Formats: sequence, C-alpha cells, structure tokens
Amino acid sequence: MPGGGEQVRVTQAGKAWTSRRCPGGLGNALCHDATKIVAAVLLFALFASCVTAEGSFKKDGLPRAAFDLGCSADQLTGLILKRNDGLGCANSVVGVSGCGKQATYVCDVHQNWIKNSETTGLPAGK
Repeated sequence: MPGGGEQVRVTQAGKAWTSRRCPGGLGNALCHDATKIVAAVLLFALFASCVTAEGSFKKDGLPRAAFDLGCSADQLTGLILKRNDGLGCANSVVGVSGCGKQATYVCDVHQNWIKNSETTGLPAGK
C-alpha cells in the first residue's frame, strides 16, 4: 500500500469504512502527506520518461546509425517514417541517410533502436 500503512476496518455510527493506520506512530496528517509526496514522485517519474521518437533516436539510435553507416553523427540525416501514438518510441520507424548510404531503424517495445533494413547505397542523384 502506498505510504506503507495497514488498512483497518472501522465502524462508526452503523457505517463501515476503511481507514489507514500509519506505520511507526505517524499522525494521520503526516501519513497522508507522505502518500501525496510518493504519488507526486511517481507521476514525475512517469512524465520524465515520456520521450519523443526524435529525442529517443538522437540519444540512443543516432550513435548506432553512425556506427552502422560508417559516418559521424553530424553527417547523418534522419526522417521519422512512422511515429508511435503512445508514450515512448515503441514501433516508431526512422530512416537515416549519410555518407552515400541509408538504412531504417525501428524502436522495439523495450525502447531500443534496431536496424531493420540492409544498409544500401543512396539512389543516384541524392
């Protein structure tokens, strides 16, 4: 249970309701404040983990693409081919080109960027 308290069944004026007994003799107000702080920290962690496909690829995919294409990261150009509608980058697809080569990368369910195409040369004139 958030806040670490135990639940106690209480009957008052014929009505049953559940109350939380705070651990270690903490007062109810302090216990409820601690629960609010824990909830706020969890919400912050959730929103801090919200990552766009672009942000995720720049951080984790670009170094891999630079290695795969034999190029420095500043010579690569990326294009979002498919964007995830939810949180994170899962199932997003990025096309990357540079140094006369191109490849595509997909973000798996674990938020890892995986090359999912053969590295090919760019078509003539590009």
